[in-house]
Amino acid sequence: MFKKKFVKTFLPCLLLTAGCYTNIANAGIIDITGQDSDGIVNQVNYTELDLGLLDSITFDLNIEHFSSSWGSETNISLTHIDSGFNINFDGGNDFGWTTNSGSFSFVGTFAVVGGPANIAGAWTVDLYEDFDDSGVDATFRESTIRLNAVDVPEPSTLAIFALGMIGLASRRFKKQS
Repeated sequence: MFKKKFVKTFLPCLLLTAGCYTNIANAGIIDITGQDSDGIVNQVNYTELDLGLLDSITFDLNIEHFSSSWGSETNISLTHIDSGFNINFDGGNDFGWTTNSGSFSFVGTFAVVGGPANIAGAWTVDLYEDFDDSGVDATFRESTIRLNAVDVPEPSTLAIFALGMIGLASRRFKKQS
């Protein structure tokens, strides 16, 4: 009996609520084209104005390594200053860049668990290497990092929607009684 009521009443409500969250178009595109990677940290600052819940991070990275042996040591650290959320990527382990000189690329998406509840605010991208030798070892060519988010409705919108769903559910229960 309970299972039948759940499927007829609450499941549609849950599905409708899930539809309130939508992807934000073009939110959070951080351009790191022309940035260098060296033993010292090269920091790129970015401010996101759109509100949303961080869902995933997409990388479209093209990098030129000038010295053999340093490609695999190129690292990227992405930090949301307001929440303290931080994620680090190692060029050799996460992107598969080898220890050879030359041009390398990586395109992919990483799902984010435990990210900031709101992507709006200050972000920093740190580009660096594990070992500080002399000179610039790599330069990012046509490279972007995209913060993919889902739109979070305003609390008042959710409250009105929830009241409507409660009304529909109570009406169904009264009909069945």
